[in-house]
Amino acid sequence: MIRSALVIAVAAAAVGLGYRQEGAPPAPAVEARAAVEATHQKFIGAFARGDAAAVAALHAPDAKLLPENGHPVAGAQEVEAFWRDVMRSGSRLVQLQTLSVEERGDLAYETGDYMTTVPVGAGLTEVRTGYFVVVWRRTGGDWKVAAAIWNRGKAAPPR
Repeated sequence: MIRSALVIAVAAAAVGLGYRQEGAPPAPAVEARAAVEATHQKFIGAFARGDAAAVAALHAPDAKLLPENGHPVAGAQEVEAFWRDVMRSGSRLVQLQTLSVEERGDLAYETGDYMTTVPVGAGLTEVRTGYFVVVWRRTGGDWKVAAAIWNRGKAAPPR
């Protein structure tokens, strides 16, 4: 009887503490999502200022980027150089929208969509939209981009 009561108490405590069985879907990451969305605002602001160093600082030192139609980028120096080149191309980041964030310990993964404008010549710009997946790593209390990949959706006609 005491043993049964103890088992029930432990099970109830585990449920109350949010215990999940291995393989169960992760719980919604409310705090991680808020941190990710705040970092998006820092990213957009730094991008608008043309501050590649500030954008790179939002990435882990060993971050890996897998840009659409580009070569993989790895490490702090390459990440900064990549974003500097993107900024110099005249591309402007208009929007990052988080669709989902799920957290597992010090890692979280995010899916979302983006919108940019890109010069296409003769004073015309193209609005590009697409989708991304970002793996975030909590480092020293901050969430940093550990890996990111993005793909373009259908582009709007130049205007």
